[in-house]
Amino acid sequence: MELLDVLLQIIGFAIAGVLAYVAIKEARKNRRKNTIRRMLENLYSPLREILTRARFENNNRKTAREQPYKEGPRDYVFEAEEFDQIRRMIENFGYYLESVELLKLRRDLQRHDIVILAYDPDKGPNPIYRFHNNTLDPHREHIEKKCENLIKELQKLTGASKT
Repeated sequence: MELLDVLLQIIGFAIAGVLAYVAIKEARKNRRKNTIRRMLENLYSPLREILTRARFENNNRKTAREQPYKEGPRDYVFEAEEFDQIRRMIENFGYYLESVELLKLRRDLQRHDIVILAYDPDKGPNPIYRFHNNTLDPHREHIEKKCENLIKELQKLTGASKT
């Protein structure tokens, strides 16, 4: 009987160990999924959207792009609110970026000129921040790739947890 009790205890410990391993592995996967979601929601997706809009949207940005500048075209055009939003995102969630990318982005966000288009005197001027495409294109491309990779990783983690 004692041998059977010892054997049952060993089997119980082995099962408990396997269950603990599976629980730890699943918890790590869930933490990673949550981290990826936060990265996408708080930094990468909004930053990608703002950069893409600033580069390609043509409403009043077209007028700002056409304003002359001595160092070539200014293809990225941000309204003051968008520019402030980018700075806030970087301040609050910049730790999601790789350190070199973060430093370069902070540096390059200082390389702008400001234009003020015709405005309603009751509302006051709305400064427009402009950047040369060579300054911000590498950052937009980096953000695009990072978004794609994070989405793929999230899909892989989500798909693997369903089986």
